[in-house]
Amino acid sequence: MEAIRVSNNDVIATGSVNKNGLYELDVFDLAHCSNETSLIASLQVWHGRLAHVESQGILNMASKDIVKGLKISSNEMSTCSGCLQGKGHRSPIPKTKTRSTNLILELVHTDMMGPFEVKSLGGSSYVITFIDDYSKWTTAYAVKRKSEGLECFKRFKNHAENHHNTKLCELRPLMHSSKEKNGSMMNA
Repeated sequence: MEAIRVSNNDVIATGSVNKNGLYELDVFDLAHCSNETSLIASLQVWHGRLAHVESQGILNMASKDIVKGLKISSNEMSTCSGCLQGKGHRSPIPKTKTRSTNLILELVHTDMMGPFEVKSLGGSSYVITFIDDYSKWTTAYAVKRKSEGLECFKRFKNHAENHHNTKLCELRPLMHSSKEKNGSMMNA
């Protein structure tokens, strides 16, 4: 059995180590401790002890004796820096999805990733993706060489136009370096 003591050597808790190496505290009613001064604190201190509950909630707990022995020495409370950090303000997330396109295949984004250190079972080192901006319909091709990208685009374009019964309007690559110019790779 071990004891937790405060600076004046009063025991505030006892416990022991369980079979998993964790400390288990013996629970007892703090309201009947000989050292009740640990239960008297300012509203600011109680705010921190009670997981940053709003001040009105703490005052309700004290006045209605919801927490036994909770005594507030001062009702003054300054701005809590932890609460400010935790509740950092940002722009609200839009309620509706905003789309830059109104039709399927109006705009398709593409990207090529690789070479990967480990090749696929088929020997591919790269992956090229095509994502429709409107529907988010995605197609990916595994390729062995970068030079196969144009052939993949032709296969994708043929498949997408036949499947959706409409023409692809614009293909936009993901820009990776300042050497690449902003804009469409191809207007189909």
